[in-house]
Amino acid sequence: MPNSILIITSEANSKVAGDSQSAVNFARALIQAGIECSIATCSNNKNAQKRLEQIPVYSIFYTGSIGTKISARLHFFFYLAIQGIRHKYWLIYGKTLGNRIAIILGFLMRRKVVFRSTLAGFDDIKTLAKRPYNKHIYSFASGYWALNNWFAKAYHETYKASKRSVFISAQGVNEKFRPVTAEQKRVLRQKLKLPYDLPIIIMVGHVTRRKGFPEIFDWLKSLKKEFHLVIVGNYSPTTGSRLSKHYDAMQNNYTYGKTNLGDSVTFTGEVYNVFEYLQAADIFLHASYLEGFPPNVLNEAMACGLPCLVRKIIGIDNKYIEQKAITLFNNKQELKAQMQDLLYSKSLREHYSKNAEKFSDEQLEIGSITQNFIQWLNSL
Repeated sequence: MPNSILIITSEANSKVAGDSQSAVNFARALIQAGIECSIATCSNNKNAQKRLEQIPVYSIFYTGSIGTKISARLHFFFYLAIQGIRHKYWLIYGKTLGNRIAIILGFLMRRKVVFRSTLAGFDDIKTLAKRPYNKHIYSFASGYWALNNWFAKAYHETYKASKRSVFISAQGVNEKFRPVTAEQKRVLRQKLKLPYDLPIIIMVGHVTRRKGFPEIFDWLKSLKKEFHLVIVGNYSPTTGSRLSKHYDAMQNNYTYGKTNLGDSVTFTGEVYNVFEYLQAADIFLHASYLEGFPPNVLNEAMACGLPCLVRKIIGIDNKYIEQKAITLFNNKQELKAQMQDLLYSKSLREHYSKNAEKFSDEQLEIGSITQNFIQWLNSL
């Protein structure tokens, strides 16, 4: 049985949902399962924390500049060469800085390296392998974690003769994401300064074009039923952060949303209590054009018992559709029709809420998924 795992990720202190937060949640689940776990990550803070709760964190200084790109890769190489030997298993979350260094070095050091794609069209194996040298490098990984069958198919199509093992699973949701009673919802809205008397639509993610902004503001503005939109995510990135290059576009999206929806929209910025905003809401809207389906926040919204309206994107897992756990839309007309049905009908919201909660209980419990992952690692 594996007893020590190193997780390599782009960030380990993200406040909102995302792969960096997913990595932290999974590390916590591994520790709870009795596995020693550490995280190696990047940070633009030279005094980055050395521990995140009970998880040891090693941060490499990186701002995105050419100088720190070079120094960070060198730093990362020596860290893995010296400290990586402590961990037999390395789990890489996507196309993070130095991920190819980790795969090659892990192979040479006889570590068991697992690569986990995070985003379709960005770091799925088929996209990465368009560059021949990448195809060769990623073939050194001992195994591959596919969030869904689409990722797995892309992997098998790329490495047709490969016997490399593939683990197919969403990551799962931790215990703090759960439904609340009507009274608890009322108290949460009071705490979060959200309206009591309107249906609340929630979106979680950075205010970027990939997440569906700004067009979603126009689409929602045309609804006939009153609502309040809550957007949990960064709209004003700090200088030196990995999102800083999108600062102008994100600010423009924020301004456009406030101009179009006025008091009907709340931008929270980055927050630690995403689960409370989900629990306080009535409908979850996921309008991203590209994701590594299922994005963790969709699973978290379902675990909170929210009816989920999701843009139809590459890699949709059919289980979600077959069990009527989510509703899909392709365009503005479909979004308007389905959203208005949900806004007008409390019974319809309750129907999808029960389906979402049931699916989450049966398919997305992080403890069970972690145990399955550990067993799979043991087979590599």
